Amino acid sequence: MTAHRSVTSGTPATAVPAGARTSRARRGRGFTLAEVMMSVTIFAMLSLGVYQMLIKSYELSAITRYRDDARAVLLTFADQFSRLQTTQTHSGTAYARYLFQPAASPTGTGLQWGSLSDQDSLTALTSVPSLSVTIGNSAGGNGIPAAITRTVVPLNSDGTTAGSVTYTAAGYMLLGTFTATYSVFGHTYVQSVSVLRAAP
Repeated sequence: MTAHRSVTSGTPATAVPAGARTSRARRGRGFTLAEVMMSVTIFAMLSLGVYQMLIKSYELSAITRYRDDARAVLLTFADQFSRLQTTQTHSGTAYARYLFQPAASPTGTGLQWGSLSDQDSLTALTSVPSLSVTIGNSAGGNGIPAAITRTVVPLNSDGTTAGSVTYTAAGYMLLGTFTATYSVFGHTYVQSVSVLRAAP
C-alpha cells in the first residue's frame, strides 16, 4: 500500500495590518469633522485679511479724495488773495476788502465760497470762526465738511511779522495763510497754503 502525500504549492497568505484596513476604509468616507472645521477656520482667516485690505484701500482712496478737494479749495482762496486788489471802490468810496484785513489768529471773516470775483466786493462781513465747505462730495453724497480759516499778517522789510501795516514807497507786504481742517475715519487732518503778496 502506497501512501500519497499532498503538496500545496504557492506562498502563504500574509496578514493585513489593522491600520491599513482602517486607512483604506476611510478613503471612501470623505473628510472628518475636524478636517472640515480646520479648513473653514483657515478660509475665514484668509477672507478676513482680504476684507481688511479692501477696507484699508477704500479709506486711503477716500482720504486722498478729501485731501485733493481741500487743497483745491485752499488754492482757490490763495489765488484770490494773490490776484485781487486789496481795495474796492463802491459808490465812489474806496474801502479795504475783508479778505485782506489783518488777522493774526484763524478766522473765517472775509471768506465766501464761490461768489468772490474781481468785481464782487461782497464778502462775509460778520465775524465768523470759519467757513464750512463740503469736500469729497460725489454721486454717492458722501462729502464731509471742512472748516476753512485764514490768517493775514503784515510783514516788515526783513520778513518778520509787523505789529501793524507800515506803508513804504512800494506799499507793504501781506502774508496770508489759508487752512482747511476736517475729520475723517476718526482722524483730524489739517492742510495749509501760504501766499505772500505786495499791497495795495
